[in-house]
Amino acid sequence: MVTLLNEWAGSWGPYFLLAVIQNSLFLALVFVILRVLRRAPARILSLVATLGVVKLAIPPFLPLGWLEWLDSKPADQVVNPISSLLFPFADLGTVEGSFTAGVTGGFTPVALLMMIWASVALTRLGIGLVQTIELAMNVQGAERIDDAEIPAEVRQSGLSVWRSERIYLPLTMGIRPRRIFVPLSWDDWPTSDRQAVLLHELAHVHRRDGLVQVLEIFAGALFFFLPPVTWLVKRLRMYREMACDDASVTSDPQARLNYSRFLCSLAESVLDMPQATASASTLARRQGELLDRVAYQVKEGVVKKVTKNQIVLVLAVLLFTALPLSMVYGGKPKPKKSPPPPTAQTEAGVKAVKDLPPPPPLSVRVAITGGKGLLVDGQAVTPKGFKKAVKNAVSKKGPKAIINIDGDGGISMKQLHSIQKDLRDMGMLKVIYSGELGEAIPLVLPPDEARKRLKTMPEEKVIRVKVDNKGVVQVRGKKTAGAHVSEQIRKLLAKDERRIVILHTDPDTKYGAFVQVLDSLKKAGADKIAIPDPGD
Repeated sequence: MVTLLNEWAGSWGPYFLLAVIQNSLFLALVFVILRVLRRAPARILSLVATLGVVKLAIPPFLPLGWLEWLDSKPADQVVNPISSLLFPFADLGTVEGSFTAGVTGGFTPVALLMMIWASVALTRLGIGLVQTIELAMNVQGAERIDDAEIPAEVRQSGLSVWRSERIYLPLTMGIRPRRIFVPLSWDDWPTSDRQAVLLHELAHVHRRDGLVQVLEIFAGALFFFLPPVTWLVKRLRMYREMACDDASVTSDPQARLNYSRFLCSLAESVLDMPQATASASTLARRQGELLDRVAYQVKEGVVKKVTKNQIVLVLAVLLFTALPLSMVYGGKPKPKKSPPPPTAQTEAGVKAVKDLPPPPPLSVRVAITGGKGLLVDGQAVTPKGFKKAVKNAVSKKGPKAIINIDGDGGISMKQLHSIQKDLRDMGMLKVIYSGELGEAIPLVLPPDEARKRLKTMPEEKVIRVKVDNKGVVQVRGKKTAGAHVSEQIRKLLAKDERRIVILHTDPDTKYGAFVQVLDSLKKAGADKIAIPDPGD
């Protein structure tokens, strides 16, 4: 289970971080537009804010593979600069399994962060669901009001009105409401106010505000840690109520003033009573919001009209901004056919060389050979000059560079461990072991503190594999043919996937034998592998 959650977190981390960055940029644009249109009618402001909530609720979905239509550059060349900015953790996916997480037997930091986020998000969604269920129970037993008391517009929309003694404010429920619920004080309201309230709720139904409220709750739960999201949801609720207020009264200033007085009297009667659930459509939720709505009604003369062309322009800007801010890393173009493998001249004649997998674009090639000694990106170096050569190579390729170790099959593990010690000292822990048979195995070198913890781990938590100087393989002390190593490891991991495989070698063990066994471990599904120094 721990391994599964760590794997999920490895995918969730860069994807969710991308969504946060994209949505933050889009919200910044929404806030700018709302500021510019601050005197526009409430229905326009509500539309802009609604588009912001919709963007929050839709995860990144547009694959970058669509860029392959650019003939001037391959898609991956266009994507790489973008991914370095929007996917700062993307390189974590190039190394299969984190040694540190495996040694401790616990969760990676990203997994812990994912679980905290999921706990809070699910809790918030659960609270919204419970509140909605509670509200639905409160309106049970409501009494239907005679259709003769309902405006024609409401009847023609197929809505009925119900009076309930357990609510204090008019409201509708559901994504497609068919009922309007009113409190008992309905009987004391003037006819004009009754009509205004019903037209207000009818406007909510026509605007599909029930669906928007679901998106609000969902977006608020996903991005609970972002203050701009909380602010946007709050303003959208206000704009929505203002827009429905506009639909419920005429443009006559006196009518709007009378309606504002009714809102004030209604709010005064319920401010000290239990509030309705956040998923309900309400007239006066908070005193501050009420003052904004009343101020909007009485200052209608300063509200500026927005032309259709201006609305189209705003929608176009939001749409064409939302598209590039909905990209997701992936969807790479189909790989081109690779050229035929090169050939090499041998004593027996012309023989095809095995097509080795290409090194990663940010790899620093470290070759250990019996003849030329030590090479860094093709340049011969001495053991003393190794660190300096690697630092120079990394400085050219960036801090995300990965060390690709390629050794002759006949070199000893003593030479390899010397190289690994230097890499650990420099903090270069991501390596790829390449072999003569085409192996390319990514691993993470254990830092010193992890190596110390490894020595104190109980035996039931580890699977020890050893390759001696003759190439003989032992799994938990029993000799095992090389062809059966994967099968044995797979069976042991099936009993407990959290186990760590420790691959021991002798100082004189050949590098070729080591890489072949390491490849077998990876094929068996081992994603937590430790390679201690000889003698550890």
